[in-house]
Amino acid sequence: MSHFNTNFQMRLIALALAVAGLQACAFVSSQSVYEGIRGAEKTKTTGTTQTPAALPNYDRYEKEREVLKK
Repeated sequence: MSHFNTNFQMRLIALALAVAGLQACAFVSSQSVYEGIRGAEKTKTTGTTQTPAALPNYDRYEKEREVLKK
C-alpha cells in the first residue's frame, strides 16, 4: 500500500508541475500584444509605396499613456 501512495504522490506532483508550466507558456503580456500589432501594421505596407504611420516602441507608448492618464 505504501508503494501505491508514493507513486500517487509523485504523479500528483508531476501533474501540478506540468499544469504550472503550461500556464507560464500561456501568459501574454500587454507588451507582446502591442508589439504583435505593431509588427502586423508594419507588414501591411511592406512592398508598397505607402509609408506606414509608424507606431512607437512599447516603452514610448507606455510613457505617452501615462501622460494622458494624468
